[in-house]
Amino acid sequence: MIDLETLDSRKTAVIVSIGAVYFDENGLGEKFYQNITIDSCIRSGLTVGGDTLKWWFSQSDYARKSLFEDPTPLNLALASFSNFVKGPVKVWGNGSDFDIAILQFAYNRLNMPLPWKPYDGRCFRTVCNLTGIKKKHSMTSHNALDDAIQQANHLIKVIKATPGLTL
Repeated sequence: MIDLETLDSRKTAVIVSIGAVYFDENGLGEKFYQNITIDSCIRSGLTVGGDTLKWWFSQSDYARKSLFEDPTPLNLALASFSNFVKGPVKVWGNGSDFDIAILQFAYNRLNMPLPWKPYDGRCFRTVCNLTGIKKKHSMTSHNALDDAIQQANHLIKVIKATPGLTL
């Protein structure tokens, strides 16, 4: 499960953090979290949206402050994330047109290979909508790793509660 925090809602968005967690029907596995320097994203041609920036000002102090702890340049963050993604893997994001699409754009922008097959993206939101099993917020929202963990835990519950549904 992948979650991003960004400064735009378009696929060209500046990525300020990447959070991810491996999971299967039995629970959570290895985790990844990396903050990214905003200037390295802007130099790479990623964008900032005024509405998104304004939205960040209304979020919790914890969520905003966590974006600036130990950031690394975009190229190093993507290389590190590629090392985290092992072998053939299905990647899940909250929305077919957000997290995964933004990462794909960033990898392409830097001429770096995508660490998963383009057809292996999965949409967490779609599964939740199709099953009607609503997500509850139990951790700090808008921290990429906390959100990825929450989404993975919820998807595990959805899979267990829906006969015939598998990862």
